[in-house]
Amino acid sequence: MPVIDVHSHVTPPSFREAVLDGGTWHTLTNEIGELEIPEFSIVPKDRIAKMDAAGIDMHVLTVNNDFYRYELDPALTQEIARACNEEIGQMMADNPDRFTGLATVPMQDIERAVAEMEYAMSHLGYRGITINDHVNGVTFDNPRFYPFWEAVESLGAVVFFHQCGPTLVKARTTRYALPNSIGNLVLHLCGNSRQWIVSGVGNTRDDRTREAEFACREIITRSALLALLQTTLFEVDEVLQNLDARTVLEERLIQGRNVTILHAIFHVTEHFSMHTGQIIMLTKIATNKDLRFYDVSTGVPVDRWHI
Repeated sequence: MPVIDVHSHVTPPSFREAVLDGGTWHTLTNEIGELEIPEFSIVPKDRIAKMDAAGIDMHVLTVNNDFYRYELDPALTQEIARACNEEIGQMMADNPDRFTGLATVPMQDIERAVAEMEYAMSHLGYRGITINDHVNGVTFDNPRFYPFWEAVESLGAVVFFHQCGPTLVKARTTRYALPNSIGNLVLHLCGNSRQWIVSGVGNTRDDRTREAEFACREIITRSALLALLQTTLFEVDEVLQNLDARTVLEERLIQGRNVTILHAIFHVTEHFSMHTGQIIMLTKIATNKDLRFYDVSTGVPVDRWHI
């Protein structure tokens, strides 16, 4: 069975030669292009020698995402794409048994993108295209891209999504109520804890409206959410501290069901844990940071959440 490397970057040698001494290449400069990795610009025979040494039969060649340039004028982006595609296409034509490729196209202009994809596949022998997962914040499920996907299907093109910079996650955080998702989850945790423990176990009135916890679109401040959560958990602690352990198998009517007090306590515990995990994940996505709950610099994990 052939060994195929499906993700093999090429920095066009003509680009490298033009910009290394401070010049430009179709307006691009030496600030991009993965120039710190000379192997991406080596001549085909040297690339093939490295492939042979690694036991690789074929490379699927693509430019790196620095050459997408969806933010530029579409005509200029197509010019850059054509230059990249023809240079890599020549490598493929000269070594058809060792190289194939995926072309880059100007995705900010659907008509130009389709035209470049058709040219690359019909004239240069490409198998498909490599693209980002959004175009200047517009994700590919937007109806404007429907004609493009129809062309992809018609051509039988392989599509390789190579993310770069801010991904579609950031582009979608303004959709589907995501901006307030952490706030909604905190409201939900408070509502659930009050209903099951404060009201259910504590035998007090239940005024919860669960749907309102997710329907809220008001951006609640961090301090207000934290205060609400702390107040809720204080009331939960108070009920549990006053609980007679001999009553944990007694039943309470909660959410229309008869459950034991012990069941209610375990439910709130696992429910709180699950949604806390979601909040942590959303926080990591929004901040692009490791929250560093543990310091492992010494080789021994030390918790940091109390710091």
